Order: sequence, then structure tokens, then C-alpha cells
Amino acid sequence: MRERPPLTVSLGYSTSVFKKTQDSLPDKTALKSPYENNRFTVFPPPGTTIRHDIWQTVFKGLRTLHRLKIHYQPPGQSSTSRELDPYHAIRYDGDWYVIGHCHLRDTICTFSLSRINQASILEEEYVIPETFNFHQITRSRFGVHWGTAEEQVKI
Repeated sequence: MRERPPLTVSLGYSTSVFKKTQDSLPDKTALKSPYENNRFTVFPPPGTTIRHDIWQTVFKGLRTLHRLKIHYQPPGQSSTSRELDPYHAIRYDGDWYVIGHCHLRDTICTFSLSRINQASILEEEYVIPETFNFHQITRSRFGVHWGTAEEQVKI
């Protein structure tokens, strides 16, 4: 165990306070050789990049209840143009998603904001249906994938 250097303070009565504080702190950990660095790995949480203009447009559509026109590129596929009524934004595991009515598929879909490469607000306003219940939709979920069917899984 390393010895701590003495603590000097100009205020005589405060020395004991600082000493008690210093003594209550855990010892510092230092690697002794550069070879020890290869024994420690930190995987940072996943994170994605969302263009500022996409962020602004999607959230303005959410706030003002205006339909969006987006160009969305699913992994490994070509970009498709869609009209979207955004209902709800979700932050999950390092990524932002928007859930809403996709007019191309004519159903409620989830879109990763990082995969939207173009977005604009359309003049059409929309109303979120009373039947839309975010908590009910996401009750049966696997990450950000959800559905109405529940599956029994045995591990």
C-alpha cells in the first residue's frame, strides 16, 4: 500500500477535516506496466449519430401533429420514401426511435432516427387515434421490436 503525501493547509483547524476526508477516500489504483492495459476492456454503450436537421424535423412533427415525409434506409436495404404520422419518441439502448402510422405499410411502425436520411414536414395534420396506447403496444416487446402476439419461450 502506497503512503499518501502529507497534506498541508494554511488553516490550522481545517487540517484535521482535510485529513479525515483524505483518509476516507479509497486508495488510487494505478497500472504498473503498459502490458497490464491489455487485461482490461470497456465496451461503451452503443450510440448512434442523428443529423440535427432530422432531429428537429421529426420532433417538430411530433409537437405540431404534422405528417412527415421521410426517406428511411433499413439495414442492408435501399432507402424508401414514406409518409409518417409520428405518435411517440423512444430512447432505447443508445438510439432514438419514432413510432407512428406508416402510410406505405398502412400500420404502426417503429423507425430509428439514425436511419432516416431525409425528413420534411408536410402540410397535412393528423390526429393520434384514441386506440393508440404506447404502453399497450410495447407491453410485449423484445428490445424495440413489439407486437400483439405473445410467445412462450423456454430456456
